[in-house]
Amino acid sequence: MVLLLAVITALSAAPALAGGAFTMTAACQATAARLPAPEGVGAVRYGRYYLVSWKAVESPEVAGYNVYRSYLPYPLLSSMVKVNPRPVRGTSFLDTTLTDYWRIQYYWVAAVDCGNRLGALGGPATVNPLLPDCTPPEPPRNLEAGALEVGVSLTWEASNREPDFAGYHVYLEDECGRPARLTCQPVKGGFFYSTRGGAGSFFQVRSVDTSGNLSSPVRAQAVTLPEEVLDFPDPAANQDERVVYKGLWVNEHYRPEEGLDLLEGDMVTSVYPLDGGECDPPSVKVTFQGRSVKLVAARFWQCGWCEIFLDGRSVGRINLSSDEPLSRCTLYATYCLPPGTHTLKVVNLGIPGNPEMPFDVVNVDYLVIR
Repeated sequence: MVLLLAVITALSAAPALAGGAFTMTAACQATAARLPAPEGVGAVRYGRYYLVSWKAVESPEVAGYNVYRSYLPYPLLSSMVKVNPRPVRGTSFLDTTLTDYWRIQYYWVAAVDCGNRLGALGGPATVNPLLPDCTPPEPPRNLEAGALEVGVSLTWEASNREPDFAGYHVYLEDECGRPARLTCQPVKGGFFYSTRGGAGSFFQVRSVDTSGNLSSPVRAQAVTLPEEVLDFPDPAANQDERVVYKGLWVNEHYRPEEGLDLLEGDMVTSVYPLDGGECDPPSVKVTFQGRSVKLVAARFWQCGWCEIFLDGRSVGRINLSSDEPLSRCTLYATYCLPPGTHTLKVVNLGIPGNPEMPFDVVNVDYLVIR
């Protein structure tokens, strides 16, 4: 009864206009005399949050804005809750504090000056009881699908800024154009590698929010990315700034009848320092742009162990030793690189591949980059 009486008293204290609307109280009018009310106050729901926006007040005295929430549809400051901890500099504010989703509520906005004096209250923007969120996010843009030797690399512009944005889902179309989702969880960025599909396959990407609303799909057909074959240059005459040798590396030539079928008939080999001094072990590092890389080398009985690093992280140790000479062996390959600059480094570990023989040769023939 006390609460009901208080509400009735508040309603009766507010002067009414024709049709039941309320005017601003005298106390509010006195407070609001300095600055005009912001116009265009609105509230848009994003999941369980509300983005309140308004038009800027054209006055040099404006230092910011306060945002208020109330259960009453008229500007009574004593019934309002200020939802911003400090004056808002811009013309929008995301309210994450609303909890009574089942009640109609109202947002008001007032400009404040440098003395923290309030201007007139603008609004209200009405927030209706919580209903299912059916507003989808904006779709992604500029989808590209590049077919690799294995799989497809997809990129798009990840430009969504909705407060309830969750990520992106990726789909592969079947022969009838029906999409099958490839992502278990939404992808946060603008890159996805699919082991399924190839050149000619059609892919879709859709934005999704925390309520499960999906944007309209964007669609792209996979095209084969151009291939670059990087033949490791002669260390003694290297002019390629992308390739950096350290330690002892030499260029060796072989004819096919000698048992090795090499690209351009040569390969670059290294031997670990015999004295095991303080010098760094032989290594070669290549900086490249691409979404996939494959390292090709020869294997023979004089080879030893090497370690491979991708973007500074070890991806494995490999024994190149083989009783029979083997040409064009894939030592390492990856097809899921995000677009950008990457490095591949091969280090001679100085460990013989055959414990019964004191040989630790490590060689590299060429790289395949897409």
